[in-house]
Amino acid sequence: MKSCCNDFERARAQLADPVSGLPTLQGSPLRYCPWCGSPLGLTGEPAAPASRPSRRKAASSRDTAAAPAAAAAPPSPPAGASGYVAYVDGACSNNQAAGPQRGGWAAVFTDGRSFSGGDEATTNNRMELRAAIEALRQTPPGSAVTINSDSAYVVNAFLQNWFRGWEARGWRNVKGAPVENQDLWRQLRAEAEQRRVTWVKVQGHAGNELNELADQLAVAAIPRK
Repeated sequence: MKSCCNDFERARAQLADPVSGLPTLQGSPLRYCPWCGSPLGLTGEPAAPASRPSRRKAASSRDTAAAPAAAAAPPSPPAGASGYVAYVDGACSNNQAAGPQRGGWAAVFTDGRSFSGGDEATTNNRMELRAAIEALRQTPPGSAVTINSDSAYVVNAFLQNWFRGWEARGWRNVKGAPVENQDLWRQLRAEAEQRRVTWVKVQGHAGNELNELADQLAVAAIPRK
């Protein structure tokens, strides 16, 4: 600051401008030192230049404020509060006949989905296994699934862990004979191990709506001659 600015008391003797608060000289606001011309603040010191906002920063703020919210992830396949629930069943054209028969299988989910298929030469037990396999394949790995079946052959294998004895004996039963339907048992077990499965034995033909529907779809899926 120049020494002349220290004599700003002379300027204060002038009439103060009611709007700016600055002293005036001959009715005009005194914004500069009358001796050296330096710009003056209200206290007689040179006024600091006003800072200008950064255009880049302002633009960045606008861009941030206008950024759209991230889109929500698409929902997973439908599942109830306790996971997926399916009723499965298998059927053959003649369950009492010896040898392979034409057969069908079906899986009905409580979310409204249903699946079915058939085989020209099979057995009722194989169709029961196929129904459970295909039901699990319609659910994502890692999900909770409840399989309702009227087949003790399928359900008890898991509830009683028949696999432990089969594997200990090299996939042979207690009589030393090879376990029947090993190909399907291995497939079913592999699918079950990828999910949290609850096995439920239901009574067949006892008025359970979805069990009855699974039976009807399995019969309808049997190939016709």
